[in-house]
Amino acid sequence: MAADLQVSPVRIVLDPQNPTAVMTLINRGGADTLLQLSVMTWSQGAGGDSLTPTRDVLANPGVFLLKANEQQVARFALRVSPDIKERSYRIVVQEVPRQRVENGLATVLRLLVPVFVPPPNPGASLELSVRPQGDNLEVWAHNNGSVHVQIKNVKISGLGAAPLNKVSNIYVLPDASGAVRVPVTGAVKPGTPLQITVETDQTPFSANVTVGASQGAPAQP
Repeated sequence: MAADLQVSPVRIVLDPQNPTAVMTLINRGGADTLLQLSVMTWSQGAGGDSLTPTRDVLANPGVFLLKANEQQVARFALRVSPDIKERSYRIVVQEVPRQRVENGLATVLRLLVPVFVPPPNPGASLELSVRPQGDNLEVWAHNNGSVHVQIKNVKISGLGAAPLNKVSNIYVLPDASGAVRVPVTGAVKPGTPLQITVETDQTPFSANVTVGASQGAPAQP
């Protein structure tokens, strides 16, 4: 059975003025758990998220035993300067199995916490498009800006009296794309005009789009 672990904060920002940060990990379970901390460079491509080992951000301690109902403070230190576009990382909190499992599979905990290093001149910019996909509309967001965008909600207007809403929680890194599937009733024909509003952690974005268009529409804050 996986550990019952609470971490805070759930996102970290590092920069030259604040090059260090702390994270508190609390074991809410009834058993001790062995944990490993590592930091990975985070990128996004056609295949989705990619994590690769890095020394840009150091984590301490790397491996530790967290006893039941106790807490541990972990520290992180930035070792590189900001780039022209935001640097993105993930802290990997991995439970280490302490005994061999003879029958069946062991369920272990793995948490991923985002770490961002903003550029000197941050700017958010999205391009939106919509594609029909069975009983869904796929709302695609391409990030043309220099910082990440966390999409929290997508609203589609133009299909009826009430707009369609879909709660989301995806990150789109600079120069990457991400999609949110919104269920619809009935087929939506290519060429249908719609208005898309995307709520994000940066600012809301809106765009008038055409379903199935080959090019996305620039979204306005």
